[in-house]
Amino acid sequence: TTEMEEDATQRSAPTATVLEELEFWDRYLQGSAPSPGPGPGPGPAPTPNPGPTVCNGLTPQQRSRRITSEISASGVSSRNDLNNNGSSQGRALDWIINDDEAELCPDASNLVQRYIMAVFYYSTNGDQWDECSAGSAAARGDDEAVAEEPIDVVEEEPKARTNNNKNKKNNKKGGNKNKDGKAGGQDNCLKYCRDKCCKDNGGNRLCNSDSELECRADCFMETSCDWDEAKKELEKRRKDNSSRSRDRNKKKQKKKDKRKRKKSKKGGRSKSRRLQAGSQCGGPNSAFPDKTPYLSGSSECDWAGSRCTGTDITIIGFEQNNLGGTFPAEVLALNKLRNLTLEGGRTSGTIPEEWGSGVWSGDSLQVLDLDQNRLSGSISDNLFNLNTLKVLDIDENRLEGTLSDDVGKLVDLVFVEFEENNFQGRIPDSFSKLTKLRTATFRGNNFKGSMPESVCDNRVPNGLLNILTADCAGDDPKVECDCCSSCF
Repeated sequence: TTEMEEDATQRSAPTATVLEELEFWDRYLQGSAPSPGPGPGPGPAPTPNPGPTVCNGLTPQQRSRRITSEISASGVSSRNDLNNNGSSQGRALDWIINDDEAELCPDASNLVQRYIMAVFYYSTNGDQWDECSAGSAAARGDDEAVAEEPIDVVEEEPKARTNNNKNKKNNKKGGNKNKDGKAGGQDNCLKYCRDKCCKDNGGNRLCNSDSELECRADCFMETSCDWDEAKKELEKRRKDNSSRSRDRNKKKQKKKDKRKRKKSKKGGRSKSRRLQAGSQCGGPNSAFPDKTPYLSGSSECDWAGSRCTGTDITIIGFEQNNLGGTFPAEVLALNKLRNLTLEGGRTSGTIPEEWGSGVWSGDSLQVLDLDQNRLSGSISDNLFNLNTLKVLDIDENRLEGTLSDDVGKLVDLVFVEFEENNFQGRIPDSFSKLTKLRTATFRGNNFKGSMPESVCDNRVPNGLLNILTADCAGDDPKVECDCCSSCF
C-alpha cells in the first residue's frame, strides 16, 4: 500500500501505519532497491544516470515523496485532505513541493510550520485579502506598483492635555483616563487601549508587534469601562472607514484600469489582479509595516501578521483584512502559538472541533480573538481544554447551542465575550471557578434563567469581576441578574 492510497476520514495523530510508511519511504529513497546484476561483458552493467538531484542527492520525485511523508507523519492534517488537490491542505502541500521559492528539504526544521501557514492562507481565501496576498506588491521597490494616495495624519500629543476646556471636550467623546489611570464611565475602551499601545499607521492605530499586542491585551484585561459604548463607537468607525475605503478603491481602480489600457495599446503585460493599486505590503502606510507578502520566499516569520520567537510562530494577527473561507484546525498545531487574533473578517464555518485536542491542543495559546466574523454552529467541549487562555473573544458571530460546564477549566481566563450570538440555555455555575475573570459579557443571546449566585459572588469588591452584562433589562428579562454591571 502506497502512502496516498488509504482514505482517512478524520484527522488523527501519527499512527503506527504512518510511521511504517515513513520508514518504507526512507529505505526506498536511500537506494535499498536491488542493484543491477553483472552484464554479459567482463565488468558490471552501467548504472543509469539518475538525473538531477536536490537535498543531498534526492531526485525531485524522492524529495516530493519524503516531504509528503513527513507532513503526513506529523498528523496535523488527514491523509485524505493531503490527497485532495482541491483542498487547502492539498494546495499547501503542492505549493511547498513545487512553488515555494525557499525549496525546503524534507528534513527542514520549519517544514511543518511553513506548511501550516500555507494551509491557513488557502483556507482563509488569501488571494482575496486586502493586503499582503501572495504575489502582491511589496514595499521593497516594485516599480510597477501604484503609489498610495496621501492620507492626512493628525499628530497626537503624547501626553495628556492640561487645558481644562479641552479636557472637558475629550471627556464627552471618551478615551481619557480616570483617577486610577484606567478608562472609565462612557469612555471608549478599545480606542483608549489602541491609543495607549499601538503604532500610528497612516492615521489608523494598529497593533502589530509582540509588545503592542501584549500591551493591548493587558489593557483590555485591566481597564474598567463601558464596553458596550466602546463596541458601538468601534462599529461606527469601522463603517465610516469601510465607506471611505470603498471610495478610495474606486478611484484607485480607475487609475489602474487606465494604466492597463495604456499597456495594452503598447503591447505591455498587465499586472495580476491581486496587485491592488496602492497595496504595498510592508510599506509605511500598510497594516503590516516591514513585513512580506504571504507565500513569498522569505521566512514565514516575516510574512504579514506573523511574529516569531526564535524560529517559532507565536502570534498570528489580522484585523479587517478581508479574511474569508474557514479557520483550519492546523493552526493550533503550532505549539508555541500564544496569540491568535483574526477579527473583523468574513470567515464562516465552525470553530474547529479539533482545537484543544490531540496535536491541535494549543498548549501555549493565551489569546483567542475571533470576534466580528460569520462563525456558526456550537462550541466543542474540546475548546475548554485550552487551559492557558486568558482572553476568549468570540462575540458578534452566529454561534449557537449551550455553553458546557467545562468552561470552568479555563481557570486563567480574565476576559471573555460571548455577546451578540445565538447561544441559549443557562449560564453555567462553573463560571464561578474563573476567579481571575474581570470582564464577562453575555448580552445579545438567548440565555435563560438567573445569573448564578456564585458568579455574582465574584463581582467587585469581593472578587475581580468588574464588567458583567446580560439580557436582564425590562419587566420580563431573559436573564435575571441583580449583580450585572449593565442590563440590556
